[in-house]
Amino acid sequence: MEHTQTIPATAADLPRSAAGYTLGLVARHFKTFAQGNESIALAEEGANLQPMVLEREVRVLNKLGLHARPAAEFVRAARSYKCTVTILKNGGTYSGSSILDVLSANLDCGSALTLRADGPDAEQAIERLAGLMVEFLRQEEGEGH
Repeated sequence: MEHTQTIPATAADLPRSAAGYTLGLVARHFKTFAQGNESIALAEEGANLQPMVLEREVRVLNKLGLHARPAAEFVRAARSYKCTVTILKNGGTYSGSSILDVLSANLDCGSALTLRADGPDAEQAIERLAGLMVEFLRQEEGEGH
């Protein structure tokens, strides 16, 4: 008898990396071969054992927050990745690829939020989107001179 299982791991089961990521769910595929009373679980050949969901806590740094222009830039960046980008703030969940959702999240100066990326290029998306928060502050400071 042979079957495939998906076994999720919670963030509490996984270490926190030096880059400040929390590894969320990790789906791992195993083949279980049952013979009599014995079961052996082996990693399925070619199974993707990489984290699929990454989260990173960030703060909005610029004085005006994510108003229309930076929100639009954030959404364009989020849409350029294959992964699904989500913003978590004060119990709310907002799509990072929707301008209406990003504006509805009320991302004012000092707001703490969690960026979540779920997909094959999650790490690149998290890095870029977290970097945009700093970039928006630099842009704002440059406009003030």
